[in-house]
Amino acid sequence: MIKILIIILALLMAAIGGERGIKSFVSLFGNAVILLIAVFLMAIGFNVIVITVIMTFSLCGVTLFYQNGNNEKTRTAFYVVIIVSMMILFLVILLSSFAGISGYNEISIYEEDTTFYDNNIHVNMMQVAAAVIIIGILGAVKDSAVAVTSGVYEVFRHNPKIEMEELFYAGLHMGYDILGTAVNTLFFACVGESMLLINRFYRLNYSFLQLINSKAFFQQLIIVVTGSIGIVLSIPIAAFVMIKVLSYNSSE
Repeated sequence: MIKILIIILALLMAAIGGERGIKSFVSLFGNAVILLIAVFLMAIGFNVIVITVIMTFSLCGVTLFYQNGNNEKTRTAFYVVIIVSMMILFLVILLSSFAGISGYNEISIYEEDTTFYDNNIHVNMMQVAAAVIIIGILGAVKDSAVAVTSGVYEVFRHNPKIEMEELFYAGLHMGYDILGTAVNTLFFACVGESMLLINRFYRLNYSFLQLINSKAFFQQLIIVVTGSIGIVLSIPIAAFVMIKVLSYNSSE
């Protein structure tokens, strides 16, 4: 069944998206390979944070440069995604250290399946939690960065005499337009993944205070919160960096 769905997806992307659709499908396959390699390297003992950083660079490179080509917009979006991702990674590591979000939560620890797991896996679960969050937010941050850099570039291309301050605010306004939809995308993805968890909370008669203090709930919520922070940060950073690149290139 999975093979059939993959074939249908590939055909639809090729029929509707043409060459760009085919490139998108190939990049999707490439990203899956990168993720599998990263998981394997983590499992055999490589430093999870180092692998996460390398994986972030690789995923951004495949998604941005292969699909959109090597140009000013793509390079700027790449820089922005790397900057924001590293900022979020630092934030997540701090949260993992102080909030204790890694490892089994109070729901999964009582599941029967966990009794058959080997807990002696020699992997830093705090770092794994950070890697999972970065993977979860990377797509939304890339989308917002590409949208802002492309918008600023097109405004400048059609009006090269525009003041840089005005161009910066134009980039911010473009970012405001996608901010709500990008955050909602993260939110609904989190809610969709948490439907069974919410049902479990209801059946266990969790109070509201127990819910918001639940480790299981926080592990889901943190992806939305950190992802939203990443999206918000990427908008002004993308506008600013794109303006600096355009100013530098136009002055040559």
